[in-house]
Amino acid sequence: MSVYKEIKTEFRNPQSLLAALGDLDITIQATGIRENTTKLISHWHGNPPQDVAIAIKREQARRVGLGDYDGLGFRWTGEGYAIVQDRIDEGNSRIAANMNKLKQRYAFHEVCRQAKAKGYTVHTVEEGGTLRLTLRAR
Repeated sequence: MSVYKEIKTEFRNPQSLLAALGDLDITIQATGIRENTTKLISHWHGNPPQDVAIAIKREQARRVGLGDYDGLGFRWTGEGYAIVQDRIDEGNSRIAANMNKLKQRYAFHEVCRQAKAKGYTVHTVEEGGTLRLTLRAR
């Protein structure tokens, strides 16, 4: 039987999270990015839907390699997001690798956002799969 599990994360800024999801071409469902009013539907008999702020349906989660058995959700905790995923998916190395890609894209957007807020311009260069950021004072 499938059971949802909540995992604490460092996803705190909704705009950076949405930008990272967009970079990976992930379609989401959300009624409010800081309100847990979107339903993450379980496809296992008898499991209730989970209330999350951002939901990724099962088909979408499979397409981008972030889930196999059910979708994936992000629950707003008041300070950031906790990941809600099927417990069966937690040991899957492919899902872990794709979650790392999401975390890297989130970190990129968060660094850019904070640097710009502090008056820096951000220049990016990609070299052989490595992304280099250069910050310059304006």
